[in-house]
Amino acid sequence: MLLLCSIGSANAAWFDFRVPGSNSDAEEDAPVSDGSMDLTSTDLEIVFEGSQQQVVGIRFDNVNLFQGSAFTQAYIQFTVDEADSGTTNVVIAGEDADNAAVFTTGTNNITNRTPTTATTNWNNIPAWTASDIGTYQTTPDVVSIVNEIFARGGWSANNALSFRISAGTGCTSSACQRTAESWNGSQSTEGNTSLAPSLHMFAPGYRFPPADAMCYAAPDDQNRLEMLALSNNQSCPDGTPTTINRGETCVIGSMELRNTSRNPETIEMDAVNGNLWGFDYASGTGSGSNAYFGRVSPVTGQFFALPSPVGTGSGCRGSGAAANNLNFNDLDGLAFDPVTNEAFATDTASSSSNNGAAGERYLIRLNMTTGALVPNAFPAGSCTNDGGDGLVDFLPITGLRDDTGALLNQADDLAIDPVVSSGGQQVMYISTAARLHTINRTTGAATSVGVFQFSGSSVVDVEGMSIDENG
Repeated sequence: MLLLCSIGSANAAWFDFRVPGSNSDAEEDAPVSDGSMDLTSTDLEIVFEGSQQQVVGIRFDNVNLFQGSAFTQAYIQFTVDEADSGTTNVVIAGEDADNAAVFTTGTNNITNRTPTTATTNWNNIPAWTASDIGTYQTTPDVVSIVNEIFARGGWSANNALSFRISAGTGCTSSACQRTAESWNGSQSTEGNTSLAPSLHMFAPGYRFPPADAMCYAAPDDQNRLEMLALSNNQSCPDGTPTTINRGETCVIGSMELRNTSRNPETIEMDAVNGNLWGFDYASGTGSGSNAYFGRVSPVTGQFFALPSPVGTGSGCRGSGAAANNLNFNDLDGLAFDPVTNEAFATDTASSSSNNGAAGERYLIRLNMTTGALVPNAFPAGSCTNDGGDGLVDFLPITGLRDDTGALLNQADDLAIDPVVSSGGQQVMYISTAARLHTINRTTGAATSVGVFQFSGSSVVDVEGMSIDENG
């Protein structure tokens, strides 16, 4: 499935980075011991390994942000390697350096580095369950640390920054431990870096360059992000080739999805923050097979899942009143309302007994902070599964048709018109393989606009669509 997204204007952005190599996360035996270093461990014990207290170092490079960049939010995300539940309090500091060097095997190579004045306490860390990646594995805000580093006079774009995590109050025994995946562990488990620690920073007043005439593509047979040129002589991120012309593509990088057997289903940009978004499908993460909503870096192509899986929702199939609780883990379409900056997605529920009837899909709204389905997002209509408030979690989309006019329950992508509105809402479109429809966001009814055509002939395998900022 090839899905494209054209750049629109933006006034803020998230920046996402992942530990890039074996020498960018490390463990150091605490200085009261011998200060020895381990750069090849398959996990990071924060901050006891058995009876040995240690300090953990994490480094992120090619941080393409300029000196003086100011952020309002920042956090580090971990993935659990082993279950732990003891009382754990730690302290996070940055390295007070213009360009943090990779870690080495030299004695005390983490603690010999000058720490930032700013620190963040991560106290009473909740119990961790193996393989989880969620809010319990998300640090408190470390924005004061990153802003101190970016304020250094010697900081330059594409430099590196690092953090250290050390024992906090009362952290004096092996009970004070949380065990996260390392870069080496992620390579061993997934064959890529998708489980390695990641850094996420939010900057208001920023937009990703280039600002105009760009689209992104996610081929359905390749786990990667590509750039599609809409004009001539556009620079190619990977430098091979150096430039591309209108209609040509070049590779940005691997998306590094956790479930390597599933290829990208969709990719889209929100016009307000200027970030790329998509989905991943991770098996065995805590509660089983889940879909994850997250950002895609336009610089590296990597996918960064938000903390919570999309999850389940309650509502009714079709126009009936019978209650249904559905697990949404087969998301295909994604679109952002440019006025409200709300994220919408389409899904065929995973349970075969709950699959949509002919002409039916499901519309849900997604939380752009947690990644979870937004509850009570739609009017209940005749559905009795509304808890008495007249609202439900998902809206069946009915009346989808193929090129012959027959009803079907397959659809490919969503798009929302940034210019044209109806009934106080921006017009929402949904595509099947051969036909474009509008969606009534109150009733879920799909109305055919027409069959896709090119040069007077029908097109019967359209996979993705976007609407540029001019409509």
